[in-house]
Amino acid sequence: MKPMYMYKPQCGTIRTSSCRKVPNILVCGKPGAGKTALIQAVTRKGVVPDGAICYGRAAAESYDAYETGVARFIEYSEKLQSADNRNCQVIWCCIDGSDLYPEKNQLIGKLEKNTLLVVTKSELMSKEQNQSVMSMLCGFANKENIVMVSAENMTGLSQLMQKTRQILSANMNEESRESWKNYYSSMQSKWQESAGDTAENYIKWASQKAAAITAEPLLFANEVHMICKLAGVYGIPADNATIKMLMECSGTKSTNRSTAASTCATGKAAKAYFESGMTLSPSELNRKYNEAKKEAQKLQTVIKKQQNT
Repeated sequence: MKPMYMYKPQCGTIRTSSCRKVPNILVCGKPGAGKTALIQAVTRKGVVPDGAICYGRAAAESYDAYETGVARFIEYSEKLQSADNRNCQVIWCCIDGSDLYPEKNQLIGKLEKNTLLVVTKSELMSKEQNQSVMSMLCGFANKENIVMVSAENMTGLSQLMQKTRQILSANMNEESRESWKNYYSSMQSKWQESAGDTAENYIKWASQKAAAITAEPLLFANEVHMICKLAGVYGIPADNATIKMLMECSGTKSTNRSTAASTCATGKAAKAYFESGMTLSPSELNRKYNEAKKEAQKLQTVIKKQQNT
């Protein structure tokens, strides 16, 4: 007898549920892209068992469908053009962000309005990979349709499910909206807390690194890397325009910079920007930066006094 959590359609055809009608979310991508781990991360415990995750090879035979009370996640280990997606309301096209040389041919030829490009394993991406992947994807699709996630660190998941719900909202009645909210309320809180903790760790790491940097170009590169990492924590692809705006609002051109304090303040301002859904104005960002820099400088002063005693 097959486990109750899994439903396998015949002949590779996606069918609607025989019980309660819920939306189909098609999760496609090459083997090892992290599709099963992603589905496990956005569903309650027990929906996807640990044994279902296979590393580097196709875990799905035809289609594997994981049922929840609010959606059906259908995994397919091939390119989307070879999948039957007629009955899918949302499509996640998964791309392994940790690939050293990401290729455009991993993607589909035509993106539908209900398709999200999901960059998985963002925690493994280097600075060079981050910029390379984002440059390639932003030239291929609308930035609003790109989400960076880490099933390992539980980052970007809140952004992914928010964008998914936005696509589904037109066809959701009041009961479906309430069910979705109830299903994801506790998970959203956990994801947001995890994202905040991870962001603070990145800021601390970059600030400590900045304390040992004496050359301005290296400090600049360090802060750019930090901003890219912070953007990834919140599932947002950091393009050059976003990075430039954040750096300018954070006083990058100032000649009187205390490296560690400035880097910490830049990180705090960027974190606030991404947490707000990128709604903070340049003046608000500059205020966040100045407030954070004062706090960082006070902390530096206290630490120096303690070291001298």
